[in-house]
Amino acid sequence: MRIIIYPPERLRVHAQLPASKSISNRALVIQALAARNCAGQVSEVRNLSDCDDTQVMLRALSTMPDVIDIMAAGTAMRFLTAYLSITPGTHTITGTERMRHRPIGVLVDALRRLGADVTVINDDYCGTDINVQCGSTHLEPLRALVAECGADVGIAHDGDADRVMLMDSEGNEIDGDMVEAVCAIDLKQRGLLAGDTAVSTVMANLGLTHALRDAGINLIQTKVGDRYVLERMLQGGYPLGGEQSGHLIYRQYSTTGDGLLAALQLLRIVREKEKPLSELAGLLHLFPQKLINVRVEKKLPFEERPAIGKAVADVEKALAGRGRVLLRYSGTEALCRVMVEAEDEDKVVRYARDLADVVSRELR
Repeated sequence: MRIIIYPPERLRVHAQLPASKSISNRALVIQALAARNCAGQVSEVRNLSDCDDTQVMLRALSTMPDVIDIMAAGTAMRFLTAYLSITPGTHTITGTERMRHRPIGVLVDALRRLGADVTVINDDYCGTDINVQCGSTHLEPLRALVAECGADVGIAHDGDADRVMLMDSEGNEIDGDMVEAVCAIDLKQRGLLAGDTAVSTVMANLGLTHALRDAGINLIQTKVGDRYVLERMLQGGYPLGGEQSGHLIYRQYSTTGDGLLAALQLLRIVREKEKPLSELAGLLHLFPQKLINVRVEKKLPFEERPAIGKAVADVEKALAGRGRVLLRYSGTEALCRVMVEAEDEDKVVRYARDLADVVSRELR
């Protein structure tokens, strides 16, 4: 017996993915590549993220102009660079002035001109290995380099350098909250912090609130996302805003998160104060945080689920004003984010798990 199996002329697939920025951009690139090889017989991608980066990708891939303006969309720059590298033709990617000046070499050159001894790693990327086991999301290589070189400071950026995470000489991680605390206090001491106010998001560590309060600085917290931070900065005329993830906006110089600028400003403060980074960042004592992502079937208002409200109230009563609880839905995925923050790490973990169990039961 001889059996011959022929592949179908068209493969029908339905994949349901969360509408995150990263997944949306990948889906658009896959769609564009498939369309080139399938005579355009590719279904549309639905439920895309509404973030600026994805909208830039959507416009660029649908029209493919000779000059693609990504504005300040750093993620779009990375994905489009990879896609265009295997696409016939010539295209130019441009963006805001700040975006065009973001390559890490600019920071390295600036630091060397200022007299710093700089050692660089992971600068031989090819476009397919951006952020892979390196940069601001993978700090172990930087920690090892700081120890090997005896460096005073380690600096890590993500692929488009809109974020920065640092390492002090002792190998301690310096996140965005710590950087913002040091920079905000510096601005206040120089009389440059309008309204004695800085801006961050609801995910900022409680330690940032306390450190700024002790320095006479008010902290305004917005929804998660640097776009919301910038909106509040513009509304109030505030000069500094940031996120725990390492986005920092110095409005005097830029209207987007700029990791290169943030690194230079922090190093300026270290040099002017003549204090090690570990001492400057030590003014912020981070509270233990526990964040649990709970998959949900429906995003109902929390007040419509009395059991959730009671569970939150019980935890807040137990914390007695020395911690906080935050529940919020993901804007792009079927998730409820449960976060508890307090001084006692064991209690933080226990309360977060208890709340997550209640949320899971009530929103299934």
